[in-house]
Amino acid sequence: MGVVIRQGIKQSVVTYLGVLIGAVNVLFIYPLTLEKAQLGLWRFIIDTGTLLMPFMLVGANQISVKFFPYFTTENSNRHNGLLSLLLLIILVSSSVVCLLLYFFKETIYQFYQTQSQAFEPVLQYVIPLAFFYALFMMFYGYAQNFKRIAIPYAINSLYIKIGMPLLAIAYYLEIVLFNTLFFGIFIIYIVINISHLFYLKYLGQLSLNLDFTKYLDKSKFSEIMIYAFYATIGNLGSIIVVRIDSFMVSSFMGEDGLANNGVYTIASFIANAIATPTSAINAITTPLIAQFWKTNDIQQIKILYQKSSLNLIIVGFGLFACICVGLEYLFQIMPKGEEYAIGTMVILILGASKLFDMATSINNPIIAMSAQYKFNFYALIILAILNIIGNYFLIDLYGIEGAAIASFISLFLFNIAKLIFIWWKFKMQPFTWQCLVAIVLAFACFLVAYFIPETNSAILNLIIKCGTVALLFTTSVLALSLSKDLNKVVKQLSEKIIK
Repeated sequence: MGVVIRQGIKQSVVTYLGVLIGAVNVLFIYPLTLEKAQLGLWRFIIDTGTLLMPFMLVGANQISVKFFPYFTTENSNRHNGLLSLLLLIILVSSSVVCLLLYFFKETIYQFYQTQSQAFEPVLQYVIPLAFFYALFMMFYGYAQNFKRIAIPYAINSLYIKIGMPLLAIAYYLEIVLFNTLFFGIFIIYIVINISHLFYLKYLGQLSLNLDFTKYLDKSKFSEIMIYAFYATIGNLGSIIVVRIDSFMVSSFMGEDGLANNGVYTIASFIANAIATPTSAINAITTPLIAQFWKTNDIQQIKILYQKSSLNLIIVGFGLFACICVGLEYLFQIMPKGEEYAIGTMVILILGASKLFDMATSINNPIIAMSAQYKFNFYALIILAILNIIGNYFLIDLYGIEGAAIASFISLFLFNIAKLIFIWWKFKMQPFTWQCLVAIVLAFACFLVAYFIPETNSAILNLIIKCGTVALLFTTSVLALSLSKDLNKVVKQLSEKIIK
């Protein structure tokens, strides 16, 4: 677990820096510089590109991890042309996607013209955004094989979170037109991919050769293609489960859809902040799990499963307690906060779904890297369909809160299905008694902070109440030594600071 903690902490530091920057962007810069409908359209184009991306990626990020132990050879950084194979897969699949979309472009444009005229001039950016998104997701997956996730994650996250608000400010200052912002995002995505190439070169792992033509036999190629098919549908299902709500809010709420999606975007960001460490843990444990499955070391997988769950529960419930106690004051100090406060219930519902997802920890990598990876395909297909149906009916009944409820139900059922499957097939489950103690502590700290008398300052109330939760919860977790890994990390950091 040592490498998991070290790399997890490094990425978490980068991630929380991104969250801090993102918080400034989403809570202050975007509401100030963009109207709700403009923010909703911006989010819609990015989410649409995200939904299209799996068809271009075709599981290349997961292939790079799943099959890396079979491609790599000792004392060689060529890896039998794996990187070239991955790039070729993406180029071929992207060409097929573009060809199909070309035949249906008139139907697509006609549909969105009936929703709002704002869609037409910017829909052209969806395909290039999806393509370059697929590329940098592949590079990020490839870098995981070398136990390097912090820098690739920083490239993926920070470039966007620094570049996009600069674009919004440029629009606010009337330096550029609104539609130019989408071209700016396109440029940011290109820069991200160039940076990944330079980083792989720095690691000495950039090898664009065609060795795979000699290494791949017919059976291995067939195995990769079958895995790519299931990984593609799995990636699409995962995105549908967590992103289709924003897409459908924009698409099916008429002229108010973009404005409502603007509110939903703010609420989603706040809720997603809770799950910040999840990507770090998943990224660093996935190649380890792939190696453990190769050697059939079930015990090590079980240890990772339970430790990851505990650490994610501690962080997740601690953050959720802080958000719940400070949300009211956050909207008071936020520009146009009264307009976005209607998303409060959305934040709580989505936040609860993220907590359960974190509690079940690395169940997705465990299944995806095993011989039973096809389960994710079937489960995600069913749940994606349920999520689409749920959004369709619940948005009509409850608006953006209906979208949040549909997402909660889908994510909850998906994780329950994976929990049962892992227990049935591998006799593993992620929970320990320390998990329950951490949840109780978080709730107790919330109650203490909630009943602290208010001052006349929203900023002061936010600092006092959130600070109380953070201080009490952190102190209690460390004092009870709920997670030996966290205690060890704090001790090492303290020693370094003292030195």
